[in-house]
Amino acid sequence: MTFYTLRPGLYYIGDPSRLFKKNEKGTETLEKIYDEFYKKPTEFQKIQIGMLTFYLTSTLGDGIFNGIGTDTGLIMITNTDDLTDIDTFNQHIPEVGCKYIQVLEGLDVMVDNYNIYFSNGFNIIINE
Repeated sequence: MTFYTLRPGLYYIGDPSRLFKKNEKGTETLEKIYDEFYKKPTEFQKIQIGMLTFYLTSTLGDGIFNGIGTDTGLIMITNTDDLTDIDTFNQHIPEVGCKYIQVLEGLDVMVDNYNIYFSNGFNIIINE
C-alpha cells in the first residue's frame, strides 16, 4: 500500500483530462504525465513535472466513483495552488464530476486495491 502526504492547499481530484487545456502546451504536459504513469500503471504514483506534483492512480476503466467521473481510466490529485500557468491549465473547473478538498495541514492519501483513502475519512471506492 502506497501513501503520500499532501501539503496544505486546495486539491483537485478528478479526471486528468479536465484539468489541462486542449492546446499544444496543455497536451504536451499531459502526455508527459501519461508517459510516466504508464511505465507502472498498476501503482499509485507521485509524478513530478518541473515544479508541479501530480498523484495518479488507475480506476480500472471509465466510470463514476463517489461522484468523480473519468473517461481516461485515471484519477488525478493535485494542488490547484500550483497550477498558475493559464496557458496550460483550465481554471475554475466546476465541482461537477470532480471534487475539491481543502488541506489545512498534512493529509495522508493512500491507495489499496485501487481504492483511494484520505486520512480525513474521504474515500473513493473503485474496486469493491
